[in-house]
Amino acid sequence: MNGKRFKVEGKVWFGNKGFCFNSIVSYDDKEERAKEDFFDKAWKGSNIDIIESISLLFQKYVPVIDAKIEDTKEKQTKIWFSLKGESIGGDSKKIFLNKVVEKSKFQGNQPGIFYEKIKHFSKIFEDRIRKQKENLKNQQYEIILDDYQLKTASRLVVGLGAGHVPETSLTLHHIFGIPYIPGSALKGVVRMVSFWKIAEKLNKKSDNEIEELQE
Repeated sequence: MNGKRFKVEGKVWFGNKGFCFNSIVSYDDKEERAKEDFFDKAWKGSNIDIIESISLLFQKYVPVIDAKIEDTKEKQTKIWFSLKGESIGGDSKKIFLNKVVEKSKFQGNQPGIFYEKIKHFSKIFEDRIRKQKENLKNQQYEIILDDYQLKTASRLVVGLGAGHVPETSLTLHHIFGIPYIPGSALKGVVRMVSFWKIAEKLNKKSDNEIEELQE
């Protein structure tokens, strides 16, 4: 015993036996910090940083926790998560997402490892789009909007409503793992704006008139 009040002990399985770290023990006077330290040791020990695509991490390697928490002061032990019951949820999702955010931003002057990967794949994606546009031009297609830039009025998140294990889905490219706006989302916005402009022009105001116009 090292004198700390809370002891967290168990293992974390990142969706694949190649990314499983067993026999993790963490101590702290605060239960929350003990959990975070436990997960940090699991992250480092499992070597999950080698995952190239953030999309792959979210889709296939969501961590599954099997651990217990001992309160040495109260002489009580409780199950945090167990493979026999619920193995992910609540604060485990929060800890996982916080770790991904931590790995995706600058720490001082040093970029996080996922930041570098997103930057790398974004460059590859840009080169791919450029080649697609060149091929289309060679086939006599006309590029109407080339390098056209729009700025959002506020922060934008696409795909939060999609089904996902952590219940906080994001639209990430399934190959490159970078966030992007699907064409279907843009078409939906354009259709909505066009519809209400048409409704205004035709002076459609009542619910029945709007419903008929939608049909």
